[in-house]
Amino acid sequence: MLVFAALQWNDIDAPIWISIYLVTALLALITYKQICLTCSVAWALVTTLLASYMLIGVAPGIVSFLESNTYTEIFFAMSDDKPYIEQTREALGLLIILFYSAGILIHTCKKQKHNNTE
Repeated sequence: MLVFAALQWNDIDAPIWISIYLVTALLALITYKQICLTCSVAWALVTTLLASYMLIGVAPGIVSFLESNTYTEIFFAMSDDKPYIEQTREALGLLIILFYSAGILIHTCKKQKHNNTE
């Protein structure tokens, strides 16, 4: 996630995306170091909700991308007349965060439940 954050420096809305990826990296650190299981659940919930909310904002771009039938454009340079390329790329990053955070949330809740039964 730190690499993803670093790659955002050239983006117009870099502070937003760097923050999102850094929060997710912090979630990974808290979970890996087992600093606080409750904190892990809270951070995972926050990043999951944040990614879900942000996905709603880029949804029109995803629809435009799918309707364009030019799926290889996602690998090429962006242009002003095709904003759906950037929105689709952002959506893919958000999906990575969403699945990652949801996985940590599920894992941490199971671990916390297991610890409470002992």
